[in-house]
Amino acid sequence: MSNEELSRAVRELSSNIVSLQSDETTSFLATHIGKTLCEFQLRREPGLDLQARLTDIGMDSLVSIEIRAWIRQWLGVDLATLENVGSGNLHKLAVTVQKRMMIAKHNSKT
Repeated sequence: MSNEELSRAVRELSSNIVSLQSDETTSFLATHIGKTLCEFQLRREPGLDLQARLTDIGMDSLVSIEIRAWIRQWLGVDLATLENVGSGNLHKLAVTVQKRMMIAKHNSKT
């Protein structure tokens, strides 16, 4: 899935609060963040473990800055760099992104 296709899928998810809150959305976000992390490191990661520690799969401060920029550009969420690294694993990072997306959805209604 290209970044443009991902962005389109995220917009569709964001339009439906029930879909946005689902576990499937969490897994979807975690998987795509993980794939992007691997692409930034120029490596393939078959069967990426969404529960693996971010540091174990190569997340350092520089990669975190790149992931932050990617999340902001393609998922529309702004996170602090420390939130990326401090999330612990891809699943928790995806939950953080998902919560921010829900806040943005709520704020856009008011």
